[in-house]
Amino acid sequence: MSLALIRKALEKRLLSMPSGLTTVPENTSYTPVADTPYQVAYLFPLNPENPTFGDKYYREEGIFRVMLMYPNKKGTGSIQIKAEAIKDYFYRSLTLTEGSVQVIIEKTPSVSSGKVIDDRYSVNVDIKYFCSILKP
Repeated sequence: MSLALIRKALEKRLLSMPSGLTTVPENTSYTPVADTPYQVAYLFPLNPENPTFGDKYYREEGIFRVMLMYPNKKGTGSIQIKAEAIKDYFYRSLTLTEGSVQVIIEKTPSVSSGKVIDDRYSVNVDIKYFCSILKP
């Protein structure tokens, strides 16, 4: 259940960005509109951390990736501006609460170099998070 709440918290934050793009949740269908940018959100959970023995505490960790998909052959200016805006919006130490979990952005997000995917130019923004879990 904690992964679902983590995803929800991160996606809600992304959707609340001013002047946001169309956001495509992971594993949903979407038909891109010609010459219109969009973004795809992915959750990459990592192995949970168990920093203590004998109790019910553990840490969920992972990467929330925002894959920006812009029209190809239009330069890098717009996509870089958007990537930087996402990087700033998910600043290090930001705490998001969803239900019983608090998701904390652990590090300043990273922006990848661009690559061409089909008719799109793509840049990823990777947001490292963690969430402390204490089972009853």
